[in-house]
Formats: sequence, structure tokens, C-alpha cells
Amino acid sequence: MTVMAPTDRVMIDANEAAASMDATICIPCNQCALVCPHAAIRAKAYDESALAGAPPASSGRIIWGAGPVLLLPAATNNALGSEKFGIGPSAVVLTQPGPWTVGLLFNHIWSTSGANDREDVNTTFLQPFANYNLGGGLAVGAMMEAAANWNEDEEWTAPLLFTVSKVARLGRRPVNRADPVEGYTS
Repeated sequence: MTVMAPTDRVMIDANEAAASMDATICIPCNQCALVCPHAAIRAKAYDESALAGAPPASSGRIIWGAGPVLLLPAATNNALGSEKFGIGPSAVVLTQPGPWTVGLLFNHIWSTSGANDREDVNTTFLQPFANYNLGGGLAVGAMMEAAANWNEDEEWTAPLLFTVSKVARLGRRPVNRADPVEGYTS
């Protein structure tokens, strides 16, 4: 059986994987897909016959996804939430040239129903991100979590975050810990 690891863009024979991987960081468990903060890792297992004639994996290819984003009135305090239901489009596009992961996450939400005494929701969220993988599970990165409320003054709030992250093991499970430092721009 072959395991494809998109972040490494290599195919690893699961029977020989332990010999070619850093055992302190990775085992062929595919649980990295569960801890990736941008859902960029899609670990898949294939039978060798299914890969016959497949093109080789390449660095820098475009990876994308799209779907709905939902807003639910789940705040524990009325001051913290909109008390509205909402829906809208969401999309992500990224590439992984060499040790880099670079991309953009987007969504927009319009309220559909909810408390009549609260303002309708009409918001955009953009998150450009870039991470440099240093090896050994360590990475540094930067991202901006830009948000606009189009019902207000159409002003953007855009905190810039710098991160240091480390994938480590908690028992047998890989866990990603990221420590951000942020600053705001408008």
C-alpha cells in the first residue's frame, strides 16, 4: 500500500515508511490531516494498482476548495454574538512550493433569520497566510485575519499575526501548537 503525503509531495511505501521517515516526528498514521490548521493536508491510502500510470506529484501545484460557511447563534452571552443564522460562500486556495505553504482563505456571511432587534449580518473574512517549514515539525509564519462589516462604515479590521508552530506528539497523536504575536491595522 502506498501513502501519499501531500506536504512532502512524495509517495511512501507503507511497508518501508519507518525506515525513510523521522520516527520522532512521523509515523504513517495519516493523523496529520486532523491537526492541520488550514485543512491543507489530505492524507490518502491507495492500492499500488490504482496508482498505475498516475503522474508524479509536483511541488507548487495549486490546491483549492470551496463550500458553504454557516453562522449559528451559539454565543453564551448576548453581547458576544449576533443572535442570527447566516450562510455564505467560503473558499481556500494554496500552494506548497518547497518548504513554503502560501494561500488565501475567504468567506462572506449574510444573515438569513434571527433576532429582529439585532442588526443583520453582512461580513467578509479574508485570511492570506504564509508558513515556512523549518523541518522537525517546526514552522514560522504570518497571516492576516481581515474582517469587514459591510453594514457599518465598510471599514476593515486586519490583525497581522506572526506565528511559530511545532507539531509534537501527545501520546500517539500529532498535535500542532502555534504561538501567535499580533498587531492591528485598519
